[in-house]
Amino acid sequence: MASRYLNNITINDAYTLPSTDGTNGQGIVTDGAGNLSFQDLASTTATSALSIVLTVKNVSGGSLSPGTLVRVAPTATPPSGNVLEVDIADNSSASTMPAIGIITDTIADQAEGNCVAFGRASGFSTSGYTEGDPIWVGTSGAFTGTKPTGTALIQRVGQVIKIHATNGSIEVFGAGRSNDVPNIPQDQLWLGNSSGVATPTAHTVENISNVTVSSKQNGQALVWDAANNYWKNGTVSGGGGGGGTELSIERNVFTATANQTAFTISSAITASSNTQVYIDGVYQAKSNYTTSGSTITFSTGVPAGSEVEVIHFISVLSKVYTDTFTGDNTTVNFTASKDVTDENVTQVYIDGVYQSKDNYTTSGTTITFSTAPPSGSAIEVVHFTAAEYSTLNSNQFTGTGSQTDFTLTQGVTVDNSFVFIQGVYQEKDTYSISGTTLTFTSAPLSGYSIEVITVGSVSIFNDTLYVDNFNGTGSQVDYTLSTSPASENAIDVYINGLYQQKDTFSLSGSTLTFSAAPPNGSTIEVKSTGGLNNVVSSGASVTLDATPKTADFTAATNKIHLVDTYLCGNYSYITVFSK
Repeated sequence: MASRYLNNITINDAYTLPSTDGTNGQGIVTDGAGNLSFQDLASTTATSALSIVLTVKNVSGGSLSPGTLVRVAPTATPPSGNVLEVDIADNSSASTMPAIGIITDTIADQAEGNCVAFGRASGFSTSGYTEGDPIWVGTSGAFTGTKPTGTALIQRVGQVIKIHATNGSIEVFGAGRSNDVPNIPQDQLWLGNSSGVATPTAHTVENISNVTVSSKQNGQALVWDAANNYWKNGTVSGGGGGGGTELSIERNVFTATANQTAFTISSAITASSNTQVYIDGVYQAKSNYTTSGSTITFSTGVPAGSEVEVIHFISVLSKVYTDTFTGDNTTVNFTASKDVTDENVTQVYIDGVYQSKDNYTTSGTTITFSTAPPSGSAIEVVHFTAAEYSTLNSNQFTGTGSQTDFTLTQGVTVDNSFVFIQGVYQEKDTYSISGTTLTFTSAPLSGYSIEVITVGSVSIFNDTLYVDNFNGTGSQVDYTLSTSPASENAIDVYINGLYQQKDTFSLSGSTLTFSAAPPNGSTIEVKSTGGLNNVVSSGASVTLDATPKTADFTAATNKIHLVDTYLCGNYSYITVFSK
């Protein structure tokens, strides 16, 4: 017969069973203090099913609060059992990443507690967030709603699912690993190293696989080494004046068919201002045609048999020279101030009418007409030469009595330098120059002034051709251009397609002034060659007469002279430059 008890039953004086039965589906649950009771099992089962909880030991050296992201930090004396030692996670270093979970209890230093590695984590503030916000590992164990940038490591650890000041919740699903493309410093890229590992690498020419660079020097360029199958740094021959030696002017000649409007030249046209078009020697205003790619299209068909000549300025890094002559009905040979061998960089006008290239030939500095220009006719030759520009730079120093080396602002050769001590010119054999370092054979005396003038290169603009269009009024003589050309030699002026001689106008800044007002309704076109630092009419370069003058003399054009003067018992020199 079964025993019957009227009161609570205590087992081993430690556990007391409930005195009444529970409801359907409930189970007996202990409170940990020896008291057993019937409770619904659904809540405890659901909570355990929502997350994976790890037992961890705090080895951070301080207390860990709920909501703190932690990383594995094993010590030399690990705890027994399946307990992980943890410290604060921080995205600033790989040594403090990745996070393995988030703390849900307050854990004192060296104490154990719970850490959610996956699933629901609650019991901390999520204020300032919105449900659904993603969160990443931040700094000092905090989570952040902003994806890290710069050099910070990226690990997305979860998503906010409940907003509360003290009992917020997040869903943890990205703990244990970095899970995004890492950040790298600005101007770097991922490049595979010899082990096949992506490595942050500076974005420079030297790091391209088929480029080998060594001992770089100013002014060098990349050149192809066919023998070794790579690009390398080297000096490009044929340059000069800081790279201002490019000049490319193209000429195309056509014979029109009946009412032909479209003509295709041999290169693409970047702007109509880079073209000059002539029909039977008469200049065509820009309003008479359009350009698209390499095609020039006239608004009106060109008569059959007409000669169409197109001058295309592909690249202009040049000086412009102008020579003027007067025809005598006999002379066919005229000598220009510069070499005009290339007809494509030469333009010839007789009484303002452009001359087709088949009307003359060129050889060296000589232009030879097939027929002698009429007596009294004005002949103007405009030609372009590659520019070699320079500038003077001054460096000032004071001698110390022992210093022999002085650093210049630019690297030059000895031949491109002028050195003065106390105003006295120094011979080239008294010093040397290596790069930007000037070295005297003997140190200048203490307190003596030293001036070093160096001749360096000047950069100039490319393809700087400008076109201005106006209409004559019959009274207006002044017209304002869109740029300020260096001189009359840098502009071409056309009225109704006829070239105007230089003596029919003047130029001041951006103002063009005609000696006589263009007729009412006439079309005026002004082509300006801008970006040129030196536009001359007789093309002489500046040279140094290194022999000091000791007597009266006449200064030569475009030459620097040194003058020997005897003052107060000391010799000194002055310089004279005649332009």
